[in-house]
Amino acid sequence: MTDNISQRVLAAALHEARGWLLDCDFDEDTLDELSDRLVVAVVDANYDGGWQQFLLAIDSRLEEHPAAPITAELLEGALR
Repeated sequence: MTDNISQRVLAAALHEARGWLLDCDFDEDTLDELSDRLVVAVVDANYDGGWQQFLLAIDSRLEEHPAAPITAELLEGALR
């Protein structure tokens, strides 16, 4: 059950990340071709404070379970 919630939270975070990149004028066609792992890497490289700060900024918008911790271990497992 926890893995299912974590996967939904990660999917919501990735959806928000893709939206943020579009808001930053990232090319939509290029973005469509990026894997989830690369989306995380691009956000990590360009968001002030990286991926972790991005997650904190969108925490209230995550649909399923805003308080679910998104750890490096979760990302490693989910993005393989």
